[in-house]
Amino acid sequence: MLSAEHHSFAAGLINPEFMRTYVIRSILAGLAVMFSSSMLAAQAFDFALFGGAGGGVAAYDNGAFSRRLKSYTPVHGNGEFLLYQTEDFPTTGWTADASIGMLLYGEFMVGVSGQQVFYPVVKSINGPGGPRDEYRLTGSGGGLDLGYAIMNDGGTLIFPYVQGGYYGYALDYTNNQPVPVPFFEGEPVASGAAATYSGWAPRVALGIGFVRALGGTQNGSGGGLTLAARLSWGQMPSRPQWKEPDGSMVNNGGLTPAYNGVSLSVTIGGGIWSF
Repeated sequence: MLSAEHHSFAAGLINPEFMRTYVIRSILAGLAVMFSSSMLAAQAFDFALFGGAGGGVAAYDNGAFSRRLKSYTPVHGNGEFLLYQTEDFPTTGWTADASIGMLLYGEFMVGVSGQQVFYPVVKSINGPGGPRDEYRLTGSGGGLDLGYAIMNDGGTLIFPYVQGGYYGYALDYTNNQPVPVPFFEGEPVASGAAATYSGWAPRVALGIGFVRALGGTQNGSGGGLTLAARLSWGQMPSRPQWKEPDGSMVNNGGLTPAYNGVSLSVTIGGGIWSF
């Protein structure tokens, strides 16, 4: 049996006026909680240390290398040319990103960040029904970030920054042909074998970062989850040269991919801070 109080509440559920009042009060209560939380966080960081990991997308300059390899025709050991061509290398890929940053005196940002970019596998085209070689291109690197907070309020940081770092590419080549195939002017790769070529060079970048603290405060300090995002543009002053697995240089005119372009990443992590 329901009590008189339960009957009253049940009757109220079918009363439009009761429901309207109940919903309005619930919304106001939620807004009050949100407002009190935002007031708690509506102050500037004096110090913050945060880090995180995530991923994103990138668009980098693989065009010159792609055209150079596409026009390359390997030669058999007997001097005959191999009917062979590669597909175009994509210029966009997925990234894995990680960073650690520190805010000092409420204004100055210093930290380190790194990235690895993955591109779809490219296969050779060498006649109908023939075996197709595989080229797997990846890039990676990291560097020192220096920035300045143009916004520091409400648990949010926005900061432009400059990075100086060292980045490079690695190319995993798998020869599925019945004969050895050289990579450019490098040593021939045996049939069924694989080889990795790499090239590294200094790189500078400009970017803008965003960090949002998702935690609260206690006695002027706090900690918790953080959400961050970065948009950056970087440039290599010069293209690196490919190196053989044994460290010797591959003479292909230096037309490695260049880590030049833009990337956008989103990371989730944690941090500590004081006000």
